[in-house]
Amino acid sequence: MGVADDHPGEALRALDAELAATIGRLQRARMELGFILKKSVPADLPPEFATAAAGTPLPEAERSFVTVMSRVLGPKGIAAYAELLRNPVEDPAGDAFSQLPADADEQTRAEVADGLVAYVLELWRQNPGLRTLSADAPRGEKYAKKTVGSAFQEIYNEAQADVLRRLGVLLIEARRTPASPPADPSEEHEATPKG
Repeated sequence: MGVADDHPGEALRALDAELAATIGRLQRARMELGFILKKSVPADLPPEFATAAAGTPLPEAERSFVTVMSRVLGPKGIAAYAELLRNPVEDPAGDAFSQLPADADEQTRAEVADGLVAYVLELWRQNPGLRTLSADAPRGEKYAKKTVGSAFQEIYNEAQADVLRRLGVLLIEARRTPASPPADPSEEHEATPKG
């Protein structure tokens, strides 16, 4: 702080703010740990999603994706995604996506993508908050969507990532039809199939 400073107020305020942030992080960590111990929820999931997924076994890829979502979404997006985990929409299309092997042929990929369109539209109907997951993302929508897109590429196998790209195009087309609700076309990466 310097010997010449009689009243190092600015430096002390900065130190106080840093200590307050550290204390806040430690208090949240303790609360999360206590919650995990008390509720016996999955310890490998972020606490925002642990209770939502407590009764639902998630495949490894989905667990990894949930972790990514917890890092990029804001409070409203996290709440919407947690609601989906609490009330999953079961559909054979989601199962077909989850079980799609990396070496799936073109026809199979196209069929799985086609099957997912109605499934994702139903997810959006039952969980309207999914349509705007990244609207309150702390680092902005663009960053959240880019991160989610990158996560798809890293978490899912080659065929699944290709199906998700195809699905994005099909959803844009489906939303242009009068029967589909209007939406922002940039949301194509926002709903992940769950099966």
